[in-house]
This record gives sequence, C-alpha cells and structure tokens, in this order.
Amino acid sequence: MKSWFGKFVPVIFLCDFLFTTFSLFTIFTNVSTLQASEKMIDHTRSVENSLSTTYALLVTAESQQRAYLISGDPVLLNQYNASLKLLSSQIQHLADLTGDNKKHQQNIAKLRMIIPQAIAVLQQEIVDHEQSGRIDISAFSIQQEPPLLDEINKILLSMRNDEEQLLQLREDNTMNEYGAIYTNAGLTFFGNMIIIAIAFYFLRKELQERTDIEQSKDDFINLASHELNTPITSLKIFSRVLRNKLSSKNRTNTKKYLDKIDEQTNKLTMLITDLLDISRIQTGKIRITKEPFSLFALVKETVEGIQGTTRIHTIITRQNYEKDIFADRYRIYQVLVNLLTNAIKYSPKGGTIVISTAKKQKEVVISVTDFGIGIDKKYQRKIFEKLYQVTDTKEKTFPGLGIGLFISREIIARHGGRLWVESKKGKGSTFFFTVPIKNYGQKNRYY
Repeated sequence: MKSWFGKFVPVIFLCDFLFTTFSLFTIFTNVSTLQASEKMIDHTRSVENSLSTTYALLVTAESQQRAYLISGDPVLLNQYNASLKLLSSQIQHLADLTGDNKKHQQNIAKLRMIIPQAIAVLQQEIVDHEQSGRIDISAFSIQQEPPLLDEINKILLSMRNDEEQLLQLREDNTMNEYGAIYTNAGLTFFGNMIIIAIAFYFLRKELQERTDIEQSKDDFINLASHELNTPITSLKIFSRVLRNKLSSKNRTNTKKYLDKIDEQTNKLTMLITDLLDISRIQTGKIRITKEPFSLFALVKETVEGIQGTTRIHTIITRQNYEKDIFADRYRIYQVLVNLLTNAIKYSPKGGTIVISTAKKQKEVVISVTDFGIGIDKKYQRKIFEKLYQVTDTKEKTFPGLGIGLFISREIIARHGGRLWVESKKGKGSTFFFTVPIKNYGQKNRYY
C-alpha cells in the first residue's frame, strides 16, 4: 500500500512547480517593466540634454553677435552663423524627442515663433553696425538679457522642470521595480527552500518509520529463526532415532511416515536458514567462506539430491567445465538448490530440467532451464526483490515466501558475479549465474 507521503509527493512538487512558475513569471514581468522604465529614463535625459543644447546654442549665438559688434572680427561672425545653423536642426530634434508630449509640442511651437524673431533682432543689429561702421559699446554693458531671449529661456526652463519631475518619477518607478525583483527572487528562493525542507522532513520521517519497520522485521526474523531451530533440531534427532529403531523391526509404513517428518523438518530448516540469511544480508553479516572446490562434483551431487524429491521431472546435466573454482561451496550449493527447486515448482506438469556449466572468458556460467509456465517479461526484474511474488489471477498460486531468488542474487553478487533470467511466458525459463574463476588468494570475510 502506498504511504500517505507517497500519495502527496506529486501534490507537494506540483505546488512547488506552480509557485516557482508564478514567481518567475512575476520576476519576468518586473524585469520587462524595469527595462521599459530604464529606456524612458534614458529618453528623459536625452530630452534634457537637447533642451540644454538648444539654450546653449542661443546663448552662444547672442554672445558671438555681441563680440562681433564690439570687435568687428569676422571669425566671430562665422561662429555666430554656425550656431544659428545648428539651432534649427536642434529644434527639430527636440520636437522629434517630445512628439508624444502635448505640452512640450505647444512650447516648441512657441519657440519656433519667438526664436526667428530673436534672430531677426540680432541680424538687424549686425546690419546697423555694418552700415554705420561704428557701435555704442556702452549699449552692451547692460546685464539684462534681451526680452525675447529671456522669454525663450523661460520656455526652455519650464520644459526642463517638467522633464526633471518626469525623470524623478521614472527613477522612483525603476527603484520600485528593482525592489520587487529582489523581493520576488527572495520569496522564490525561500519559498522553495521551505517546501523542500517540508518535503525533506516528512521524507526523513517516513524513511525512519520504514527503517524502524524493517528493523522490527529483521529482529522478528532473527528471534523466530532461533526459536524455531531448537524444536526442529530436536524433531530431526528423535525422528532419525525412531526411524533407525523401527527400520530394524520391518515396520515400513511407520518408517515412511517418519521419512515424511524428516522431509518436512528439512524444509523447515531450509526456511529458517533463508530467514537467517535475510537478516544477515540486512545487517551486512552474511559470511562468504571461499575455498577451491570442484564445481563439476557439486553440480552432480546437488542434482542427485534434488532428483530424489521428484518422480515426474528428469534433471539432465551438461557440464563443460571440470576445473575447480574459488568460492563458498555451501553458498553456491544453496543457489543451485534454489534454482532447481524453483524449476521443479514452476513445471507442475513435469518434464525435463537442464543444468549446464561453461567457461566464458574469466568466469564460469551456470544455467538452469525448465520448460514450465515461464515468467511474464514485466515480472522478470521484480522476482529478485525481497518478499516479491508474482500475482496473476490467471495463473496457479505457488507456495513460497519470495526470498530464495533475493538471497541467491545477494550470494552471487558477493562473489562478484551476476544472476539473471531469460524467459517467455508459457515456454519455460532459464536462470543464469556467473562465478569468477580467478579468485584465488582472496581472504574470507563478512559482507
């Protein structure tokens, strides 16, 4: 059954995704607004610069005109004419910059009326000077600006004040957008951190609960295994003693029943061994004791033992590897027994079972083939999981705890080998496992 955390994980991460998406969209909107504000600030500064340049050209033209009237220097007259020429294009540039500002356009219309008048006054003074050939210098000592130039200055100053107010407003908006970006970025970061922290907290809590459950299972398996071992050992001893005594008196039926008792206690013993191995694997204390031994002899011995348990199956050996290997003899025997008993169990109609050995590069490959019910492809990886059993309502249910293949895989893995299956539903299965050959000199150890 899926835990509550497992059910809410998609919801938690969906909320995180939506929150992040909304925050990023908001930040993107703030950035776009900020870019627009900065462009408007640059535009306002361009207008201010244009206003300053316009006024500077007027002042320059007026001052060069006065200097010319006083000195008569033609160079000053040329500078005066150049300023007037630039002034015309500057007014047009100012009009283009402020095309969307109705008030500025009205002021520019006034400038286009007044500036020519001011220029006409300056020109007339030059003409008068050139005709008379002299000028009253005292007339130029008056500090007050000409009325027209003063009016032009007031118009330009009014436009500049408007632009400064607009600039201040836009700079405030820009700072607000910067603040909004920093705030949203901070909220996004801390919001994600909080969501991740919540998810991590509950995940850790659930993992701890699962660890506690697994530990409880392991403790139970350990306790149950040890508790069951004692009476089973006693049963085996007493059944063998009774069988030996009854055999001498030709009580064949009683001996048959005792053989059944002995067979069942052997199955219980194997079950307890498997439970203990599960516990050892979980705690990392399963012992692998490696030694050189004949794989050929082990396969032959195992087949002879398993063959005696079935009358409807024929186990055939095809051994193409006769040298010794360096491994844990009992553990390899345990894997062979598991694969052979599974082959028998999942071939309920009987038939042939083939066990083969062959060398492949630096390892020996052992395979067990049956022609039974086979395994659906979707279950072929899951069957090696602990306590996993295939559930299919269309198939017969077979007894077992689903731990044999898990233990076998762990044993082979700790030998540096691999265990896998190739199967087709309804056609049978072949289980393969490998054991490295050149492992001499390695020390025995706990895994």
